Amino acid sequence: MHSSVKSKDTIYILLFILISILFVFPFIHTGRLVADVDWLFHASRAEQIYLNLRRGAWLSFIATNTFQHTGSGSFLFYPYIFIYPWALFRFFTNPITAFYLWKALLTFLSLCISFYCMKAFSKNRLMSLLFAVTYVFNTYRLYLGFYVFGEYIASTFLPLVFYGFYLMFFSPNTKKENQDKAVLVLSIGMSLLIYSHLVSVVITLEAFMLILLIYSLAGNLGKALSQWKNVVKSIILTFLLCLPLCYMFIFDYIGKNITSTKLGIMLNLVQPLSLIINSSIDNLINANSIGIFLIFTFMFSWLFWGEKQDQSKLYMCIYLLGVFFLLIASASFPWYLFNHGALGVIQIPYRYLEFSAFFFSIIFAKLCTTFLTEKLNLTIACATALVLAVTIFSYWVPVKDIYTELKTSVPTQFSQIKSRKFSRSILDKFNYDHQFDYIIPWGETDYFPEKSITNPRNSGSIVRGNVYSNGKKIKTVKTKYLPNVIVYDVSQAKSRDLDLPCIAYHHTYVKVDGKLVNYKESDRGTVLISHNVIKKNLSRIEVGFNPGIFYYLCIAITISTWIVIIIWDVRIKEQIR
Repeated sequence: MHSSVKSKDTIYILLFILISILFVFPFIHTGRLVADVDWLFHASRAEQIYLNLRRGAWLSFIATNTFQHTGSGSFLFYPYIFIYPWALFRFFTNPITAFYLWKALLTFLSLCISFYCMKAFSKNRLMSLLFAVTYVFNTYRLYLGFYVFGEYIASTFLPLVFYGFYLMFFSPNTKKENQDKAVLVLSIGMSLLIYSHLVSVVITLEAFMLILLIYSLAGNLGKALSQWKNVVKSIILTFLLCLPLCYMFIFDYIGKNITSTKLGIMLNLVQPLSLIINSSIDNLINANSIGIFLIFTFMFSWLFWGEKQDQSKLYMCIYLLGVFFLLIASASFPWYLFNHGALGVIQIPYRYLEFSAFFFSIIFAKLCTTFLTEKLNLTIACATALVLAVTIFSYWVPVKDIYTELKTSVPTQFSQIKSRKFSRSILDKFNYDHQFDYIIPWGETDYFPEKSITNPRNSGSIVRGNVYSNGKKIKTVKTKYLPNVIVYDVSQAKSRDLDLPCIAYHHTYVKVDGKLVNYKESDRGTVLISHNVIKKNLSRIEVGFNPGIFYYLCIAITISTWIVIIIWDVRIKEQIR
């Protein structure tokens, strides 16, 4: 029996591998990609990781070759572990193919996680397959997969997070081993989400609080509070699993006046519900669409709820959650009242669409499974074949326009672009490296000190690489870019205070002619070296980042925790059996 189950699961895994490859193959064949929105921010991080790996450095802290060589801390405070496969693929193929292979890997991972979480929840393979393909290929997630990679990675782990949350608070199985499993699943899911995209973590916590508030008001306050020990266990375990990232935030971010992305709701991007509905019906890939199947689920699925449907109350609650997140993703919610409040951290309300798509995908999978097996009386094999046919249709129709653009467009000629700011471009393996000469439109100065941002002249001079000697710009500087280190060979007629265009963080260090020296933070938030330290006309100055021994201790603790979790998981499975 156990081997039969394993054999059936193997078939689904092979199917997911095939789907993941087939869905990126046409794009690999074009040899091109569309670069827009957040593309350059994440591509710059992937490029820096690749260059560092090529030089033997496994960890990246500051950007030296990319981000205009400013020493930006985009690696310190924005998780990047899931960018590594993208960088590693660069060793085996060209940058365009490397990106699509990374995307195929994430698609496969998303399909597997979605399938297994729904299988554990519903005990139905067909429903699990329907949920996996519907959720993974909804048009909002397809949009993320082309342009917005932080949320795209995070969406991979949402099913795991919510399954863990369900186990902890709503599972009918209250045995100790099941509660231990809930702590484990929720902690792993939240940790993976934290390593993906922190804003998605905030939205997930908002969803948790909303669900628990409604649950408590419905007369279940005692049940919700009874899980406080498991909640504490999950928080501690999640903290241990994310210790290196927590270390950076505690010692290099909190209280250091480092800026993040701009807080506050971007009201110009809040769209009416009618636009979201129309874009979804048209199956468009953009930030205001969840696709035709899911929008029809929103509009018509309530017609099919009946008394005989098992767990109808649970699925009705899931449906209402989908409706709620769809509404607050639009102008139907009065966002102007919360522009600079606590909700302002999410910046763009359409980010709630991924959560709406998640909940609607569950309902769509449930209704379709009931219809295919009970109304049409199809066999599992026939139903699966039909699901795959519909999946191909639902994927190819919206992406066809992007594919056509790539096939027919000429790659961008960067030499003809006068503006230094990067704009929508068509990239191939020949012009790929040229994009890094341009300023990132979203995120170039993220994680700069506040004094660098408050005065635009400061940030502008840093991005342009201006070096100042006693407040005067000098050009007698040669630079060399190494992993987590920028080397400046500076020639001056006299020893003067030197202001270098490299951001100064708490763990930044400076060496002059091989000797570790003290430095100050300049008025623009960069490294300022006193003339007392620079005593030669020609000096070699090394500015780098060293997180300290405790950071590496945090890595060791986190790796040990993951090992313990694997052992714990094996024991829990044995107990359940």
